[in-house]
Amino acid sequence: MNEIYCSQYIDLWQDHLILVSYFSNRVYLLNRHSGLLEKEYIVRGNPIGDTLFRSFVCYKNKLLLSPYNAESFVLIDLESGEQMLIDSIILDEQKTIKRKFWTTIINGQYAWVLGEEIKEVICLDLDDDCNVIFRYNYDEKENLYWTSGHVIINGIAYIPSRTVDSVLCINTETCTLDIICLNGSIINSGFLDIAITSRKQMLLFDEIGNEFIWSTFGTDIYCTRKLDDKIERCSRQSVVYGETLYRIMLRDDSIEYKKEDNEYRIIDIPCKQTEFNKMQSRYQEGKQSGKLYYFQNRRGDLFVLDLETAEIDCLLINQSPNSLKGRAELLDEIASEKVVTEGVFNLKDFLNLQ
Repeated sequence: MNEIYCSQYIDLWQDHLILVSYFSNRVYLLNRHSGLLEKEYIVRGNPIGDTLFRSFVCYKNKLLLSPYNAESFVLIDLESGEQMLIDSIILDEQKTIKRKFWTTIINGQYAWVLGEEIKEVICLDLDDDCNVIFRYNYDEKENLYWTSGHVIINGIAYIPSRTVDSVLCINTETCTLDIICLNGSIINSGFLDIAITSRKQMLLFDEIGNEFIWSTFGTDIYCTRKLDDKIERCSRQSVVYGETLYRIMLRDDSIEYKKEDNEYRIIDIPCKQTEFNKMQSRYQEGKQSGKLYYFQNRRGDLFVLDLETAEIDCLLINQSPNSLKGRAELLDEIASEKVVTEGVFNLKDFLNLQ
């Protein structure tokens, strides 16, 4: 079992997959070909706890961790392991807020951090020690929560709200933004996913999986696939390769894919997660590298999707003696901090070090 390596996101650095454990204060670098755990960093300055950092981005040799339940941003040099705790971005009165920031988007040297319970969009300059160059507050929009999926077209990032029928549009070049309210949805509760096809059509998907075209980037959307209310095919991550659109199902162990106007086909994902009910999310956001797409399930199992052949393989995490020692040290730290109370994690899995 790989729960210790569960990460809300995956990023790439050189030939490594970057995983940031949402169960501990660890950053793991895995060889993306062999699955060998080659480096491990302990994040300093934030107490161990549940989902300290939900989102992160890699830029050059730097890894920026955006706080979810942590108190500060952290910048890690992946070459040297040097860490910089950035206390100045979050106000003192915000440090105790839980679920601070939901997602982080990178475009060029700038990281755009989108709030969850901290109702702000913040732009950081990664070439200037994460100096804040833009800050937008939307405290008046209490029910506005973003999803993880986004697309960037001509320097403009589009991020749907998962709670209301709106899309956040960020011009990453001029540091301006707008929130567009949309008309034409079916269930009026926002969108979980977004994709741009090879024909430059913008697609939005709601929490059931109904599909909409946002053709003019105005305020109207049009439904192109309506599902029965009893059928849920929602996704929170999509990837387009050539003419093929892939959607990793959020609450089912499968992938939908289609070429342009064809019907969706289904790929079953190995390692069925029977311990989760139909309302629980099962897959975390992944990362594309050429024709390959890497993603992880809630158990921590890693998968590689070949976007050319529509074939999927498991990527086994190979633990070196040093990594096994790290697991033992982590278990000791967890026990001393008395932070394990409940959840999907089983301490017997951590004790099984062989």
